[in-house]
Amino acid sequence: MATIKIKSNPYERKIEYLSYKEQAAAWEEIQTCNPNSKLREDESGKSFLPFKIKEIVDIILDEYQVGNEKVNIVFEGTQEEYEELEKICTMPSMAEKIVLTKANTILENAKLILSDTKEIFKTVQPVIEKIVRDDDDVKDDLSKVADALDDIIPICVFGNYSAGKSTFINSLIGHEILPSGGDPVTAKIYKISMSDSEDMARIRFKHWNDDVELLYEGKSFRIRKGKMEDEMLVELTQLMQVSTKEDMYSLINKALEFVNGYEKKDMETTEISDVIEVEVPFVKDGVLGRSRNNFVIFDTPGSNSNSNTDHSKVLADALHGFSNGIPVWISQYESIDSNDNAKLCDDVLNIKALDKRFTMIVLNKADCSDLPEDGFSAKQVQNILEYNSVEKMYAGGIYFVSSIMGLGAKNDGNLTDKHYRKTYRSQQEMFADPEDVDYATLYMYNIMPEQIKDEVVEYSKACSQTESDLIYANSGLFCIEQEMEDFASKYSAYNKCQMVYMFLNEVIYKTNDAIKQKTDFLMRTRETRKKELDAQKQELLDTLSTTTKTKEEEFSKTSKAFVKTYVTSSLDYSYNPEELAELDEQIAKHNEEVNKFSAQENDYEEAKSSMWSHLKANGQSLLKGNIKETLKTMKDEFVKDYKEMQENKDEMDSSRSEIDKATSDEIMQIVVERYKKSILDAKEKASAVTKQHWIDNAETLKNTLIAIITGSDALSAKQREALSEIIINHQGLMIDDEANSIFVKAKYLKGQFFGFRWSSSERLNTKRLANNFNDTDGTNSTHTDTSGSSDSAGGHAGFEAIAGATYNHTWNESIADATGTSASDAVMKGTARTLGKTASDTITKGFTNTLTKTMTHTTGTAVANTLGKAVTKAMATTSAVTKGTSLGANFGANFARSSTVTAMIGKNEGITQTFINFNIKHALDLLEHQMERLEQSTALGMWDFAAYVLSEEYDVANNVAHSYLALTLGEDSYMSKSAINVWKGNIEEEKAVAKEIAGYIRELRHPLFGLKQDMIIEDRAFNVYPSIVTATTSLSGKELAYSLNFPQRSIAGLPVIECAEFG
Repeated sequence: MATIKIKSNPYERKIEYLSYKEQAAAWEEIQTCNPNSKLREDESGKSFLPFKIKEIVDIILDEYQVGNEKVNIVFEGTQEEYEELEKICTMPSMAEKIVLTKANTILENAKLILSDTKEIFKTVQPVIEKIVRDDDDVKDDLSKVADALDDIIPICVFGNYSAGKSTFINSLIGHEILPSGGDPVTAKIYKISMSDSEDMARIRFKHWNDDVELLYEGKSFRIRKGKMEDEMLVELTQLMQVSTKEDMYSLINKALEFVNGYEKKDMETTEISDVIEVEVPFVKDGVLGRSRNNFVIFDTPGSNSNSNTDHSKVLADALHGFSNGIPVWISQYESIDSNDNAKLCDDVLNIKALDKRFTMIVLNKADCSDLPEDGFSAKQVQNILEYNSVEKMYAGGIYFVSSIMGLGAKNDGNLTDKHYRKTYRSQQEMFADPEDVDYATLYMYNIMPEQIKDEVVEYSKACSQTESDLIYANSGLFCIEQEMEDFASKYSAYNKCQMVYMFLNEVIYKTNDAIKQKTDFLMRTRETRKKELDAQKQELLDTLSTTTKTKEEEFSKTSKAFVKTYVTSSLDYSYNPEELAELDEQIAKHNEEVNKFSAQENDYEEAKSSMWSHLKANGQSLLKGNIKETLKTMKDEFVKDYKEMQENKDEMDSSRSEIDKATSDEIMQIVVERYKKSILDAKEKASAVTKQHWIDNAETLKNTLIAIITGSDALSAKQREALSEIIINHQGLMIDDEANSIFVKAKYLKGQFFGFRWSSSERLNTKRLANNFNDTDGTNSTHTDTSGSSDSAGGHAGFEAIAGATYNHTWNESIADATGTSASDAVMKGTARTLGKTASDTITKGFTNTLTKTMTHTTGTAVANTLGKAVTKAMATTSAVTKGTSLGANFGANFARSSTVTAMIGKNEGITQTFINFNIKHALDLLEHQMERLEQSTALGMWDFAAYVLSEEYDVANNVAHSYLALTLGEDSYMSKSAINVWKGNIEEEKAVAKEIAGYIRELRHPLFGLKQDMIIEDRAFNVYPSIVTATTSLSGKELAYSLNFPQRSIAGLPVIECAEFG
């Protein structure tokens, strides 16, 4: 029994197919084990599983069912998708063929994840907004997250001019809101949402960047926002006052028609914003009107109108930040395969906010289309699906609809527009009377997956309680609205989760960057913040700082000069770089002599010289003797010479590496020992001279500072006690021996740069080693306070620091912290800790744990456990008998080395190394192919071939030449390189050359070209080339026929006669 797994992840818009291999006891991707399978993972990004599930199951049965044996299908995904699959597999025609199993891993329902995510986002949004209040990019991303988390489901209606978009949207709303007909004037987007009140509507837009809001309450109208002196609003008010007897929807229609046509007065000026928002009640008799989902309809202008050339950009801007948009493409049955539609589809597919897996193709005015009376045949359906535009956009279905009949059904035929009214009345009986000879049920023409079509037909037939309901269903509008409702209720949450995850990751990244910038800013403004301290506390800090500095200067005058003299005369431990380099050379030379390295160098140079001598000699022979024999000789000798040279080089490189390694080890040992001796000697001498001196000075300074602190009124008793304790407990100086951690051999090897090895050399950079020895030996004196901060002071041999170390930094910093002034670190560290932990941890741990853990935890645990047990078991079994290791490395772009080491415990050990130079291998392969081609050409003949294009215009000649080259190139064209040479007779510098070449062509001869003598003089390598050449390539008789491209049938002036084949 074949076992197939369907692995769906609607969060990532991904569907995978795997086949279970019993012998390997593992799953394998179907595209790997069955490349010709119709189960294509690369199409899953534009497919939604419930729409494709019947087709997928049919393909699985077709490809994997053997005889009457059942196929086992394992499903991994969401519960909703599993239920859709279960419906298909339990159908009478499928039940005897399929065994359906649910995998252990089931993805969580997106509604639950979305709910948890909303709660987390409510917590972190204020924190992030506070951090990035000046960052428009992050605020924009936050807005996208908020939009993705809210309940808005955008319905994006697009199509070409006159497709009936406005009528279709009016039918969704249930009222004649949008003006229809007439010429398109501007590239505007209508954003239409449902009003909360049955007798209230709004229109919002910007005029000259000023907000305008028109409010309709019943039949009354007023301008709620906008400048009353605005010329456009004055005209609009006059229009509304004339139409006071009309109902609210007629007033809105007139207002929109006025606004839409206002800019027609001056087409060069854009006064009104690209997006016009309309908030209006929806008719409750329709599915959308009764829905609890928050639908927002976007009406786009016709894309094939000259005045609407920017419609795709306007649409993308309007949908900025939305997720789960339902693309609804409006067209007509007769014009669906037009070029305008194909271009429109390309524009729409580039808008990220739209989920193309749910695209609805709506063919409007279907009541006027010439549809087959008995429905479409399978062949007709296939032809429609193969139309260029349909193939790009088709996802869940093609819907046939009469928007006028659907609109009329929602209003019992009470329509304002004359054309609407006449059309509805003339066709009312045809859509309402099942006995009518032309009884119309447009939903029966819908093209969609079989199981969805069956559901559509079933619930559409059930919608027939009244005549209006029957017309509503038969118009095709009912099933369109029902499918929109199903999308919003069942599937929209999955894409919202994916969009939130994408946007929130961007927010986290930018927020962390903002935190870092603010932290850096706080550090840079550390001194500036001190000025904002309390006056008395600041005065205390200044007094402490001044006293410490004064005492430091006083101590320095008496002791610094003494200690400096002592250090200069007695504690010089510097290492001369030249001395170290000389020692390195001596040791290296000794090691070279011991290993006889010079003999190995000579062998390598002789082998290299021999190889190039043979190669040059054979190259010159190519022009004199038998090409085939010369190529064979050249190949054999080159392989032999290269192998001999490589063996010598490997031996020399190995010896060089061992010599360098031994030399480096000896040098490092010498340096480390000298450093250790220097440190020990310095500690002993410096401590004896300076210890008592600084004990006395430190005690004096402590007493002075304590007196200042205890006498200050700016501090509480607790603060005075804490500061006094900090000063009393302050530690002295320490000198550590860190030789083994400082002098690590790998840091001083040649080719070491910024932590990366750019060379495999084992020799030391002695200059860097000596300099670092002197620097380290000269700056290793450190004093530390109890708060953990430290200062380093350096001088000659590093021990002048004992006399010059200052207590100012550490005590003042501790005092600032104790007084609560937050002068420096308190501000920076506290703020960074608050911002960083709150924003980064809360967002990352909160949202990511909720979403990522839910989607991946079960899978990750199962895979990790299975894989871990398998690997552990395999290693336990293998280690008892054989230990095997494979090593691989890349050397440059064209050279590779691989090694295999196998050790049989208690028996033997072997090492195999393979070196491949891909440049050489490629050259040898080309030589071999060319030799085979020459042998074939001996029988078929060879020709010097070139095609010449002459024209009075350069562009014509260039285009023809490139077109001809493209048509004649094939899979084996790399064997004989093709090129295009251009000689411009209309340019003075090339006029003589072009004329001479044209003379050759008139005589049907190939032009001859000679090498420039100065090139041969400058570079003797050109001596291997012929002195006279033609711009041709050599073709066999068979290849010549391809190049001439003879017609297969007779044409005027060139008859083609079929003959029997010979040879």
